[in-house]
Amino acid sequence: MRHIFKKTDNTWIYSGTKIPSNLETDDYIEGQLPEGEKWDYEYEYTCIDGVATKGNRIVYIEPELTTNEVQYPTITEQLDMLYTDIDNGKFGDAAKTSQFYLTLKTAKESNPEV
Repeated sequence: MRHIFKKTDNTWIYSGTKIPSNLETDDYIEGQLPEGEKWDYEYEYTCIDGVATKGNRIVYIEPELTTNEVQYPTITEQLDMLYTDIDNGKFGDAAKTSQFYLTLKTAKESNPEV
């Protein structure tokens, strides 16, 4: 495995068996792991004097939902709205012959409380 770092700040850019042509410039350097050490993708690496040096553990932070994401109705609610619109003729009579509508119609007739 080959590990490529930016020369300007020694940060890791790429790891792979073949170096992409856009990284074969003087802006990048290859860093070698110390003998016997394996690359650990849970850690940051920098290149110091040609050696890939393990740094801090990477902390993954789950992004918070935006207001728009929180306000979306559930998929079930959205499908029910779509079914109701088709059933009320909002998309024309042709929509009532679609596989989508007929499948939901059968489900609704079997479970009227849902």
